[in-house]
Amino acid sequence: MASEPRSTSGMGVLGQVTVLGAHILDVLGRPVESIPPGQGGARLTEIRATAAARRPVRASTSPSWAPRVFAIGAIGDDLLGDVVDAAMARHGVDTGGLSRKSGAQTSATILPIRPNGERPTLHVPGATSLLTLADVDLWRVRGSRALLVGGPDALGGFARDGLPEVVASAREAGRSSPSTCCIPAARVTWSGSRMSSPWPTGSCRTATSFFALTGRDDLTSGD
Repeated sequence: MASEPRSTSGMGVLGQVTVLGAHILDVLGRPVESIPPGQGGARLTEIRATAAARRPVRASTSPSWAPRVFAIGAIGDDLLGDVVDAAMARHGVDTGGLSRKSGAQTSATILPIRPNGERPTLHVPGATSLLTLADVDLWRVRGSRALLVGGPDALGGFARDGLPEVVASAREAGRSSPSTCCIPAARVTWSGSRMSSPWPTGSCRTATSFFALTGRDDLTSGD
């Protein structure tokens, strides 16, 4: 998808930052001591839903000098997708880069929060992996101050067939492109990208994610 860069007016002193990756609806309940057997039930203190693209939401709710956030990703054409879109827009995120995939479910997670803070997950991968290069507005990417990539290991074939071109476009325009690897995935997802990794900086939440991203099998290698 290509379009002329939009005006940066109203984007804050720092301009626009593009965030590309997984956009997930999280449903959290707490405290959950155990799952009732059979058809049993339990009363909780809180149940709430959040858009799990937390980094763009935090950035957009910072002071007026903070960057304007432009989100790119794939969500379903379902009610869950409506909630994700509305939750992000409510916090000032530009959701114009979210591609609604017909017939697909929006990626979603149920998190029963234990009294000690542990957060086991029940996850549906959903539409996240359906993103294509045609869904990405490269003009907006080039016009951003930075490209942040979240959960590249959850993007399916796009991580191999489209993401390197998006990152290259950002770097050609002189933009930084840090990456956060969030969700464990099969190594085959990144088999086409590991030889010439496009990431100047990055982080992974878990060792499993790091191994999937890099193809390594230990955390002690220095190169």
